[in-house]
Amino acid sequence: MNLLLSFICLFFMGETFIPRDAPMRDPDVENVKRATRLVKAGEFDEAEGIFREIVKTIHFNITTPNYALRDPLTAARNACFAAWQKQPDVLWLRDVVLEFALDIASAREHAETFLREDGNHAHSNYVMGSLYLYNEQHEAAEPYLKKSVDAAPRGFNNYAETLRRLGRAVEAEPYARRAVEFAEAEGFRYYACAAYDTLAMTLVDQEKFAEALEPYGMSLKIGREVSQHSHVLFWMTGLHIYVGLRDVERARHHRDFIAGYVHQLNAEERETFIRLSDRLEALLIETENEAPPVVE
Repeated sequence: MNLLLSFICLFFMGETFIPRDAPMRDPDVENVKRATRLVKAGEFDEAEGIFREIVKTIHFNITTPNYALRDPLTAARNACFAAWQKQPDVLWLRDVVLEFALDIASAREHAETFLREDGNHAHSNYVMGSLYLYNEQHEAAEPYLKKSVDAAPRGFNNYAETLRRLGRAVEAEPYARRAVEFAEAEGFRYYACAAYDTLAMTLVDQEKFAEALEPYGMSLKIGREVSQHSHVLFWMTGLHIYVGLRDVERARHHRDFIAGYVHQLNAEERETFIRLSDRLEALLIETENEAPPVVE
């Protein structure tokens, strides 16, 4: 899975990514405001339940922010951080602060603050590891994400992606599978969408192309359910698979679809697309050469 995609999808547990402009419904806005008022009033138990449900139903990311969410989520983050400073024993407040850190600088700042207090805080380790993953610093990301998954399940997907990027796909596969299981059990649909894609790419890296078809299909299915469309990078996974399977018709279909969105790809992704397209062209030529002669 693409690094930016992985980070966007999973940073806030909402998969974390599709669509980038997902609207926040009026009930979500009101629930955020209500939970914020409860935090300010010291009604932490009720506020915690509301915030945990909000995280499951809304999608936000710090790299392509939905500005319609900025004010209520910023107010929630600030209220929770102020409350944590007064009552650091209310541990879940740290998680909400990190969920609603709306830019990379504040995410890093808050994570570092919490890690100074508790170096084993799972969510802060997850954030720091994800930031390094986002910046393609895979070696730096690995220990943070390993510490995160040792304590809590939310980091399974990004840890799997980090291991995969380090060329350790065999090690990555069980974590990718656990990410899928966690997402399905908790009902995190955005997370599940990305987790299935990561699992598919982990299998692709091991040349288990036929086995990768099922998780790839699930990522597309869930993507359509949660956003009415599938992101171009999921189709890139499909192109990997069908080229690997030498299924030239499906590979060509995927290549042609991606070509219409190539402007959305970064330089590394474009290079991958060109490489896969070249492999497909070679397969097409090979297939034509293998075709039996026409008998007149």
